[in-house]
Amino acid sequence: MKEWSIESTAQYERDYKHFKKKRPNELSAMLNNLDTYFEYLNKYGNSLQVYVGFIYPEPDGIKAIDQKGGAQKVKL
Repeated sequence: MKEWSIESTAQYERDYKHFKKKRPNELSAMLNNLDTYFEYLNKYGNSLQVYVGFIYPEPDGIKAIDQKGGAQKVKL
């Protein structure tokens, strides 16, 4: 089974810099959720089998990863 990987875009890099400066707690929580999502993707291999509270559907089959959930030190 092929592992999933991240392909960075220019928009991602801009958003990352903005959130790192303006909203570091939200960025940290979202990146932790992204790591958790990748663990599940690599375990199950199918994105349709991953059900966690911080992922919700967007139009056109896109999945959104939120900064909710997990063990957070700061209430977001």
